Amino acid sequence: MRKGSFFYQLIIIVLFGNVLCLAQTRTVIAVLDLSVSEDISASSTVALSNIVTNELIISGKYIVVDRRNVAQLVNEMEIQLSGLTTQESVVEVGKMLNAQKMVSGTIGKLGQKLIITLQLTDVTTGIIETSINQSYIGTTESLDNPVATITRQLIGIEPIPKKGTSIYITSEPKGAKIYVNETFRGNSPVNIPVEESGQYTIGASTSGYENWAQKVTVKKDETIFISAVLAEEKGYRFIMRRDGPILLGAVSGIAAIVFRIRAGGYYEDQKTAENLEDFSRARDATKRNDNISYVLSGICLASAGFSVYEYLKRDEIEDLDNSLDFRISFDNCLKLSVVKKL
Repeated sequence: MRKGSFFYQLIIIVLFGNVLCLAQTRTVIAVLDLSVSEDISASSTVALSNIVTNELIISGKYIVVDRRNVAQLVNEMEIQLSGLTTQESVVEVGKMLNAQKMVSGTIGKLGQKLIITLQLTDVTTGIIETSINQSYIGTTESLDNPVATITRQLIGIEPIPKKGTSIYITSEPKGAKIYVNETFRGNSPVNIPVEESGQYTIGASTSGYENWAQKVTVKKDETIFISAVLAEEKGYRFIMRRDGPILLGAVSGIAAIVFRIRAGGYYEDQKTAENLEDFSRARDATKRNDNISYVLSGICLASAGFSVYEYLKRDEIEDLDNSLDFRISFDNCLKLSVVKKL
């Protein structure tokens, strides 16, 4: 009985020792609220700071100080939490929290771009161990993806992009086809290296959503984050081969001639009708075939007109699979539009 009790005590001691060793190997880290531009609300600032904290917790590499404790300490020190950008303040708060590492950062606006900067500081030495600076183009609501990605890069979960010019693209919904200057480059999220600085047209498309496109200017040795938010499609959509309008026009034209000839035959039957019933039947058949002929003639003319339009705009309407993308929508009125497939 004593042997069994001793055995269980030994197991508990070993398990406790393992937990203690695990805790000792994990670094204590604290996160300061991001310092952001005036365009970003206070609630968004808190949400983005929480994303940084959550990525640290998920990594399993750190013991993360509760952000409420950080806020309480900063308030007691009468320092504005979002204003802690100097190294002295960061190190001072870290020491008072008994943290070994501190994460701080800023999100500033430069023209149409947002510049996201995150820094990892060693509290003991006061040295910035890692600093990542990335550009972002998109809505504030989509900042969560680049902030989470940069956080993972900061702590070594994801590799830091090699120095060079590239475009990192995410999309909502995920998995959209991404095009750079109308060339397919993969499915989002994807980091696309570009050979040189300059202006690029970024496109995104996926089934059930409107095509998305935006022009961006990339500088040398810069990585730009772009978030493509695609709107759900309205109306009906179908695909037609590039030679479809010509074939449709030819078929509808021939069919229009056939029905017109049939209408002429029924018209002759009206002249030779022996009674009122035969006359009425021939007259109705004449009208019916005439109407069908008119509709087919209209389709033929529309197809011919569109073929001419496509020829004139052949440099603007390009598609990878030799097809054209149509959409019929019913907003205020019937609308048929040609969608430029990316």
